[in-house]
Amino acid sequence: MKKHISFIVAGLLCCILTGCTSFEEVKQQADNGNADMQFRAAMMLLEGDGIAVDRQAAEKYLTSAIKAKNPSAACYVINDIHNHPAKDKSNLLLEAYDILFALNEYSEYDQMKILAAYPANMINYIRFLDKNGYGKSALKVKRHVLTNITKCPLRGRYIRKYHHQVQTLKTSFEISEEKRIAEEKRIAEEKRIAEEKRIAEEKRIAEEKRIAEEKRIAEEKRIAEEKRIAEEKRIAEEKRIAEEKRIAEEKRIAEEKRIIQEKLNNPKYKYPYTAISKKRIKLYKEFESGIGWDWFINHTKAQNSSIRVQSLSANGVGIYRSGIPSVIFWFGYDTVNEKNLLLCKNGPLFACQISLNNHAVKAEAIVNKYKKELPELRHTKEENIKRKINRSISPGVQLEIKIIEFIEKLDSKDANITITHQNIEYTCSGQTLDSQTKQAIEMLIAQIKGSLPKVIQIKITDKHLEKYADGFAQKARMKAKQAQEAERKNAEKAALDF
Repeated sequence: MKKHISFIVAGLLCCILTGCTSFEEVKQQADNGNADMQFRAAMMLLEGDGIAVDRQAAEKYLTSAIKAKNPSAACYVINDIHNHPAKDKSNLLLEAYDILFALNEYSEYDQMKILAAYPANMINYIRFLDKNGYGKSALKVKRHVLTNITKCPLRGRYIRKYHHQVQTLKTSFEISEEKRIAEEKRIAEEKRIAEEKRIAEEKRIAEEKRIAEEKRIAEEKRIAEEKRIAEEKRIAEEKRIAEEKRIAEEKRIAEEKRIIQEKLNNPKYKYPYTAISKKRIKLYKEFESGIGWDWFINHTKAQNSSIRVQSLSANGVGIYRSGIPSVIFWFGYDTVNEKNLLLCKNGPLFACQISLNNHAVKAEAIVNKYKKELPELRHTKEENIKRKINRSISPGVQLEIKIIEFIEKLDSKDANITITHQNIEYTCSGQTLDSQTKQAIEMLIAQIKGSLPKVIQIKITDKHLEKYADGFAQKARMKAKQAQEAERKNAEKAALDF
């Protein structure tokens, strides 16, 4: 009732502004195409204002006002149809909504309120149309909602909720249409199968004739072929000896490749340290912790790549492999030579160090990637101030700059991931900054940022294999030290034998 009163008040205001007071004056302007007067005439006919109530004539003027894109008429029609649904008025309702959707801004609260209730009201109206035998119109309204739902003031989960409700709402017209299409498909499928059987039968008969003809021709060819083969055998025998030599060489090369490939495909050869660490940690793409050194070398050869020693540590050696830039693979030792680490026999792959450009990816994205892949990881973050810089930019203005190293650790009982990167933070104290001082600060900050490392370092470590590498290296060094001590004592004993 309040909504109807607001529309009547709007009509009265139009009437006062235009100087029309009687129904005849309003009707005259309405008949001349004045949209506001058309809406006013409809209201007067509905309320019996100066004229007998005539709903049929009122609906005619309302329709004309809607055709003229009158927002007040659109609001009234929308509320009237939703509050008093009767017959199929979907075309008029959709035209009314299109008028409100076309508005750049809403002059009345009612317009915003109507659009906010658009999805819920339209769902009820779809059900009304479908229930009362207007299935085709219900489908048209449903498509209108799916097209225009994002134009209403609702956002987020409310839009998704109503969109899902409308999407899953099946009208009787859709159901009957689906049945009709299914029936047409069934009939077409039966025709297709019957046609395929007929064609198959024709093909079978033709195939039998073709085979009989081919047998006759084949027999004639066989006789001629036997003569030709006898001649070719003589020539082939001469070629066979040369071919056997070539094949033998190819077999030798292929056998070498096969042996290498068999080794590469053998899990025991690839992962010889399962007794130490049964869970494999993904280090880089297809490379996992526990891969043996021999497998890595043969896989490198098979990929026509090469390796070089990037760095050495107490418990292993860092290897760079061509074709995989910015990645260092860490292998533990299986034997340790204290005099020359390059003579050590390498053991399991236990860690991988990756360097990424911080312009291409952010540390947060890397952390999220590992959290998704390994949910059991515990995330901690450390901040270390590497350097402080204090600068006087101008009289009374002091700038403090901190170069901070961020260390993000993702840890579990099996794996440890460390992500290291640097950034700066700065504070400015003193008087109000003018534009020249701000520009000087920005240039200084940009200069310092440009001097920072432009990479994010990621190190992924298998804890069990790292512990094995540490323990083995320690025991091996102890044995080497004992051997050196024994050698020294023997040399001393020999020197004192005089």
